[in-house]
Amino acid sequence: MPYCIMLEKGITYRPGGKLYPCCLWKYKDHIEHPTDYNEFIKIREEKRQQMNGSDKWIPECKQCEEDTKFKGDSFRDHANNTVKGGFWELNFNNTCNFSCRMCNGTLSSTWLSLIKKEPHHDWHREYTDIGYEDHLKFDKLEFYSELPNVKHIKLLGGEPFLMKEVYRMLNYVMESKHSRNIHLEVTTNLSQPFNDYWLKVVDNFERVKITGSIDGLGERYEYIRPGSNWEDILGRAEYILDLSGKIDNLDMRLSACGMTLTAHQHNEMPVYWKKVGFQHFDIEQVYEPSFMSYQSLHPKLRELYKINAGSEYDSKEWDMLVKQMSIQDKIHGTDFKKTFPELFDVL
Repeated sequence: MPYCIMLEKGITYRPGGKLYPCCLWKYKDHIEHPTDYNEFIKIREEKRQQMNGSDKWIPECKQCEEDTKFKGDSFRDHANNTVKGGFWELNFNNTCNFSCRMCNGTLSSTWLSLIKKEPHHDWHREYTDIGYEDHLKFDKLEFYSELPNVKHIKLLGGEPFLMKEVYRMLNYVMESKHSRNIHLEVTTNLSQPFNDYWLKVVDNFERVKITGSIDGLGERYEYIRPGSNWEDILGRAEYILDLSGKIDNLDMRLSACGMTLTAHQHNEMPVYWKKVGFQHFDIEQVYEPSFMSYQSLHPKLRELYKINAGSEYDSKEWDMLVKQMSIQDKIHGTDFKKTFPELFDVL
């Protein structure tokens, strides 16, 4: 049976107050995402019983079902092996200083500003379908009553280092003293300094893991993440890595998005970062927007880079990728074909 511990322990908070059991959960289109805590707990328990009483996957878990089918494992397997208590994944709002090409206005305030400033472009709906614009009201987080049972808190963005709600939450948890029993994980674009406040956080939590999102190397990285500077990001990554060697409960690792734009460096990135000194580097596959995913990566390149895409090549997705990158090239003064020539050479 496809048992998943996240249906017992998981709370994922998304911008606008939407609640999910995990980050990959897909509510049916006609069902409004619950924002009420008690309603969410009721739905989560109903789905847990539905899944545990059957040998079939429930529709909301489609992503893990497909990953298990095509890749042999999934986030569900990882969660079942690692989650020991309450697991919170918190994404308070879309505050972010980058407009990464695989992101959108729901998760990046910079993206949202860009779309509002340039509405005349033929943007793909994945960029313009904004789920919310309001920021979180901290005092309405009813699930904070579960804090004594929480063992893991994961902070996502936007950019957590720029969110005032993150600091209010961390202060609250540290003042409660429950932080001593909690593993904290923060995913960051590494654009902000790891200052004395964050050293205080490390000192108050049982363990802190900083995951730097770095998609590609050098010029390709800067193309994928408009607003970034490669040398600055590299310097901050190395600084936190050095600290992690001196502080026992601090871990530093890196993660990249697995997608068409990082495919050429798919095998180069782990080697590069190991030479720098990073022992942990993960590539997490992008599914949306679909034109950014491996669906737009030519079969010859999949074979060349030994990428298990988990989906078939779709030339329409490639055409959409070219179209959307062309729009952004005009805005950012970049050149898709010049930066990623191998994607065109194979055609």
